[in-house]
Amino acid sequence: MARSVPMLRKAAMALIASTIWASPAPAQDFPRTLNIYVGYGPGGGYDTNARLVGRFLGKYLPGEPNVVVQNMPGAGGLKAANWLYELAPRDGSAIAITGTALFLEPLLGGKEAHFDSQKFTWLGSTATEPAGCAVWHTANIKTMEELLTRPLLVGGSGQAAVATIYPMAMNAVLGAKLKLIQGYTGSNESLLAMERGEVQVFCGFTPYARPNWLKEGKVTVVAQIGMTRDRSFPDAPLVQDYASNAEDRQVLEFIFAQQSVTRPYLGPPGIPAARTKALRDGLARTVADSQFREEAAKMRVDPVFMTGEDIAALLRKLYASPPQVVARAKTIMGR
Repeated sequence: MARSVPMLRKAAMALIASTIWASPAPAQDFPRTLNIYVGYGPGGGYDTNARLVGRFLGKYLPGEPNVVVQNMPGAGGLKAANWLYELAPRDGSAIAITGTALFLEPLLGGKEAHFDSQKFTWLGSTATEPAGCAVWHTANIKTMEELLTRPLLVGGSGQAAVATIYPMAMNAVLGAKLKLIQGYTGSNESLLAMERGEVQVFCGFTPYARPNWLKEGKVTVVAQIGMTRDRSFPDAPLVQDYASNAEDRQVLEFIFAQQSVTRPYLGPPGIPAARTKALRDGLARTVADSQFREEAAKMRVDPVFMTGEDIAALLRKLYASPPQVVARAKTIMGR
């Protein structure tokens, strides 16, 4: 028996509806509210950056959605990363900013990391934080070669702090003779210790922490820490340039990689392609905005954009590191 016209029409409409529902969500149908989750408490560098980005990002997204910044502190940023991976909506309405070092946790055997770092939707990094090994002027050290041969005192805080890990890496891989003085509560305390003459070196120095020190000749940055050289320290070589072989260089790059991506934004896996592109383009346009850059400069932030694709490529490189490189890095990092 032939189907009636109304029945055929209903079937056709159902087929069309199912096709539309299954199609990727177009960028122009962007959610009306975008939530940015910060993996740390209020007032820190990540929170400040997110609130600055939140003021500009909406106007560069389809439909100019309202942008809401929320703090989700816990477990050193892992709480936010785990939530984003496991529970966050995957429609482009929820993204996060949290520390880059977290995303090596699965590779380093971190049991609290419930995510595959390479499956996140990486959107981009809105700032860079150049770092170097700074030597106090009274030590009379001007080059990396001199630093590697002198038993200088270095300020550090906890075992997991980069200001502790970086000189430990230089000792283990390059044969430096730096002597760690730990127990300082953070980088600011370590820098105050340099002024008091308690230590002579701080590895992890940024020009934003003490903007006048370089101009006044109070410190000399003898080497840069990171994957690429930064214009903030034009005369300083990279630490890994002093590696004696390829494996040593890989170990140092593995440890220093996080310094290249200091304000990363990411979404959960599975955000539709059109919305991913909209978020990536919006973030890039935000960093290029002249008013954004003016505000960033007032906050001593260097608004250098790194694409989501480049962050993803860096993670692929790190996760492809030879087992012996990862094992040596874990030992240096106390893992």
